[in-house]
Amino acid sequence: INSDSIILFFQLLQQNFDTNENLNLSYKQCLDLLKIAEFLQINKLTKKTKKYVKTHNKNDPSFVIQIILHETENQNECNFQIKQQMEDLLATNINDCF
Repeated sequence: INSDSIILFFQLLQQNFDTNENLNLSYKQCLDLLKIAEFLQINKLTKKTKKYVKTHNKNDPSFVIQIILHETENQNECNFQIKQQMEDLLATNINDCF
């Protein structure tokens, strides 16, 4: 877990884990927050983080690219399959991806 994610956890704790619209998390930060939430058994943080990932997975091309990069870097084999929804989002926003 990255030290920046730990700091982020305490900032969110002060805000009662309110993930407002201005919050811009990376995929790695989301994974770290989920690990912390699981370890400390904080259901609210787990739900909010999963909701954030689900929302950005559908609407944010850069977030989808982060997911793809993370998954391909952490798998021994190159068998990662891009979901159709992710592919459609990237195709629709191809200019933003460049």
